[in-house]
Amino acid sequence: MIFDNEKLKIPCRFFYMILHKLAEKLIEAKTKSEGENLLKTIAETDLVKLAIAVKEICYSFWTSEPTKAQASAKALENIYKFSPQKEIKAYSEWVSGIAEITRGNLVFATERLDGSAAVFLHLGKEHEAAQTQVARLYPLALLGRYKEAIMCGKNALKIFEKYGDNLAAGKIEMNLGNIVSRNELHTQAKEFYLAAHNRFLKINEVKWLTMAKNGLAITYSALNDFRKAEKFYNQALNRARQSKRLLTQAEIEASMGNLELFRGKLDEALKFLEAV
Repeated sequence: MIFDNEKLKIPCRFFYMILHKLAEKLIEAKTKSEGENLLKTIAETDLVKLAIAVKEICYSFWTSEPTKAQASAKALENIYKFSPQKEIKAYSEWVSGIAEITRGNLVFATERLDGSAAVFLHLGKEHEAAQTQVARLYPLALLGRYKEAIMCGKNALKIFEKYGDNLAAGKIEMNLGNIVSRNELHTQAKEFYLAAHNRFLKINEVKWLTMAKNGLAITYSALNDFRKAEKFYNQALNRARQSKRLLTQAEIEASMGNLELFRGKLDEALKFLEAV
């Protein structure tokens, strides 16, 4: 049976669930024929939506399960071979760039992400093109191409602000904060983290708000403003505990332990480091 959302009038939420399950099966497919049989179950007009679903699944685990990111890239490559639409090519190059990051092929990763952005721009999709650049900042920073990374981030930020995408804008600002912090430009880092913090607060984005508070705390520590550092560390720690993000909680407690150690409060430092 071929699923066509327009003809069958399947409710959008249910159709999205079908696409998500199909995307997962496609990523897990062991053979080319298995993948092709799955692709034949969906109308060609919905293959772009399937490509988007594969991309979203890739993003949900690429930092924790890199082999799945690589499988996602292969799945998108197969979708493009099955239906060579330019938009599918753009998503295929995007996820291929993510996969190359997980392999450590950083130069190739930036090239694939640039290729994806170019296709999106050709299609008149500048918002999607800008989204590929969020991922591109990471390999650029690791390659030491800081000026290029900052320019890339600021250009993408303008697009996100144009479309009112506070989540993506905040992520870019977090990445920019991390980059300038690597260069000991802590006052600039503070400005980026504060801007991101306010965006996440506005849209009530809990995960990224916690990370922004942690970034601010680290930056205020570097600026020797220990009172503000302690304030933001406590806020970040409370949010991490409430949302049961144990890894984030451990990272924050480690930073708090180092702060107390630097301030000569050895008992407090020991308490945090033992908790970690």
